[in-house]
Amino acid sequence: MEYRKLIKFGNSSHIISLPINWIKKNKLKKGDLIYFAENGNGELILNHEIKKEEHKSREMTIDIAGKPIPTIEREILSAYTNDYDTINVIGDLKKYREGIEKILGNLLALEIMEQTPTKIIVKNFLNLKEVSIQDNLRRIDLTIRSMFNYLKESFDKNVDNFDNIAYLDTNVNKIRFLLYRAINKCLKNNDYSIYPQINSFMELLNYRLIINNLEDVADDCRRISRFLRKAKLRKNEKNDLKKLYFDIENSYLNVMKAYYTNNKDLAHEVATNKDKIIKTCRDLFEKYDNKSVGAILEKYKGMESFIRNIARVVIDTEKENKNHIK
Repeated sequence: MEYRKLIKFGNSSHIISLPINWIKKNKLKKGDLIYFAENGNGELILNHEIKKEEHKSREMTIDIAGKPIPTIEREILSAYTNDYDTINVIGDLKKYREGIEKILGNLLALEIMEQTPTKIIVKNFLNLKEVSIQDNLRRIDLTIRSMFNYLKESFDKNVDNFDNIAYLDTNVNKIRFLLYRAINKCLKNNDYSIYPQINSFMELLNYRLIINNLEDVADDCRRISRFLRKAKLRKNEKNDLKKLYFDIENSYLNVMKAYYTNNKDLAHEVATNKDKIIKTCRDLFEKYDNKSVGAILEKYKGMESFIRNIARVVIDTEKENKNHIK
């Protein structure tokens, strides 16, 4: 390995000399342009020409014969998140067409190009370079905050907001699968060039952990809303559930603040508070002999656990990421 000393050049730049053998090998001369890019390990890669990105179209065929809709959905989602450009769904579509079209409709940037009684051809028109992981994670967070507000209204005004919350949960899922696609592409190819702001493999894994737990929080919001739609609660039961719900919402707001600001002290506070909330859930479960109360409390416990998981990501991050979401 050769080394070069860094030399200050002017007020804002530094220079290094290049090995003469490399200059000769690439037939370079004075005035030629040198291109460089930073990879995911903080290294600079130099080249004497711009490499044209070669995109090889990838195609997946899914045979639905003998498969239930949940299996078909998982296979389509797998093809989507693993960045296939074309997805061919083949088989007798009479029974499944409506369900398959609903699945495809929940995935961003897909378009049905051809349909026959035995085949659906879907093309992907997504440019991952235009997908900001940070911005879309923020979109998930803002959507979940809206779900919390709808739940708050359900407690305060006895309003059935399940349909509104279910719609928002669908949007969370759409963004989640979009981000899975982007993250999987980087991880699979060990190539972060489409996201120069990503600094490491661990940062991508942390994004995935945050997204997973945010999606779980959104799912529990939807489930709690469904239970509230059917539950017959006495006034004291409702008041206790409402008070505890506000504590959980406050935990969520604090953990996201800790995440955006990389505030480990606040993350520790959220993680510690989880035990108090879980204990209150158990106390209320013993206090009230009501299956609906018990079902809601179980979702409270799950939601608080997912919030604590986000706090752990903040705590376990070794150093501040200069490109963290602001």
